[in-house]
Order: sequence, then structure tokens, then C-alpha cells
Amino acid sequence: MKPAAEFQAHDSYVIRVLFTRDGKTLVSAGMDNLIKLWSVPDWQLKNTFRGHGNSVNSISLTPDETRLVSASSDKTIRVWRFPSGEPERVLTGHRKTVSDAIVAPDGDTLVSISYDNRVKLWSLSDGSETGALEGPQKKVCAVDFSPDGRLLATADAAGGVILWNAADRKMVGSFFANPAGAVRVGFTPDGRHLVWIDLSGRLRVQATEDLKEPGELAFHSGGVFPLAFSPGQRVLAVGMDHQVALVSTMNWKLAETLSVKPKGVYGLAFSPDGKLLAMGAADKRIRVWQVE
Repeated sequence: MKPAAEFQAHDSYVIRVLFTRDGKTLVSAGMDNLIKLWSVPDWQLKNTFRGHGNSVNSISLTPDETRLVSASSDKTIRVWRFPSGEPERVLTGHRKTVSDAIVAPDGDTLVSISYDNRVKLWSLSDGSETGALEGPQKKVCAVDFSPDGRLLATADAAGGVILWNAADRKMVGSFFANPAGAVRVGFTPDGRHLVWIDLSGRLRVQATEDLKEPGELAFHSGGVFPLAFSPGQRVLAVGMDHQVALVSTMNWKLAETLSVKPKGVYGLAFSPDGKLLAMGAADKRIRVWQVE
């Protein structure tokens, strides 16, 4: 299947992509230190956010989409007015690259992870640091909130995956992914399952209530394995070297594979109606597929 659209978006790797709730804007973040807004479906550049001094590693919108949060290798987290790009504040406190920062469903709580091995919690309303997750993990490399904000999941480079109660910050459960290390973690849109993938390409599914494991799938490929669920939760997209795998969540089996030229696949996002799948890659380009 060929992409319905393909265009150069950044001057270096495209690290993350996300659609706005109305599906009219695609936001991208790049290793060229920039955040860009693209109109859908003509893919014209609408705005560029400038301010970071190094790669933009993650982007997250507040539920009301009035703010965008970005994490960077310049050790900072920036809060922007959205979609104007007006800078609101800069959060400092991490001593190394901030690899991810995501906004909780409450619209105020922010969690960030860094190469300094710290998992910090912040308040977006005043920019204050409100605490940290204290646990056995080292080098946390992935984090996600459940859709209801009740749970928080983290994964580390040593292969540990921890499920936390977001309110009291206590561990609900811990799992061992693989000595190779877990690289991505994400909740299904209904919050009933937690999915993670390790560096060996092994995808596992964990129920969040009884902690049973209903599914597992092994990919025989490498990559950084970005994950994205379709809004209807029927499909999970997984990025890996030279391809995007589409997995059926009905049986956790491979349904289709999209082949791509670049080796590095970094960002994946479904549009709100589930009809488009956008991908950011190492060749500086964004590709968009129409999916059934």
C-alpha cells in the first residue's frame, strides 16, 4: 500500500507526530529543534514553534488543546500556547536529555522522564515540580497515562515495566519485559490493557485489572517501536525498521504490514476518525496512509 501523502517536514529526523482532536491539524516534532503544524488534508505548513536548543523528543497536548508541551535534549520542557506557539513557560530540573513528557487527562498534571534516571511530576498551572516516582527502575525510557488518569505506566532500559496508582504514586504491579529492555509502553484507549514492546521486538499485552496476559506477538525486526492505537481500538500500529505493522487487537495477530524506504520509523499517530495513519521517519519526511 502506498502512502496517500508524503512530504519533507523537517531538516532532520521526524521524531513525533500527533493529530488534533478535530483532525484538521497534524503536529510534528523533529531533531532540527522545531515543532511544526500542518493543515489536513492539504499538508500545508501552518505554524512553526521555535525555542528549543536541541532535538524535540516528544509533544503532548492538553485535553482542551490550549497548550502543547514539548520535551527536548536541551534538558528542558517547554509549555506553549496552542496553536499560536506563544511561549508560556520553560520547566527546568532535569540534568540530562528529557526523552518524554506527557499531560495527564486532568489537564494539569505532567510527568516527564529523562536520561538522568528521574521521573518527575509537575503542575502545568504554575510550572511547579510536585513530586517524583520513587521505585526500583533505572533509565526509564517510556511512560503513559491510562485514559481515565487513574494509572500510570513506566518502562525501563533494564526490562522492567511498572504500573502505578497515579493518585498516591504507589506501585500496583510490576512485570519483567526482557533483559534487552522495554522501549515503549501504552494503554489501550479503553484503559483495560497495557501494551509494551522490548528491544527484541516482543510485544506483550497485560490486563490492568487482574494483571493477566491475554496476548503476545514477536516481531523479527529491530527499531525504536513507536506505538499508536486507532480510535476504535481495533488496530495497533507498531513502527520498526523499514515497516509499520498493523496488529488486530481482537486476537493480537499481525493483520498487515506497510513497507517504507527509511530504516528509522519514529512517530506514529492515527487521526481521530481512524481513517489516516501518519508516520515520521529518519529521512525527514512524513508519510500518511488511508487505512480501513
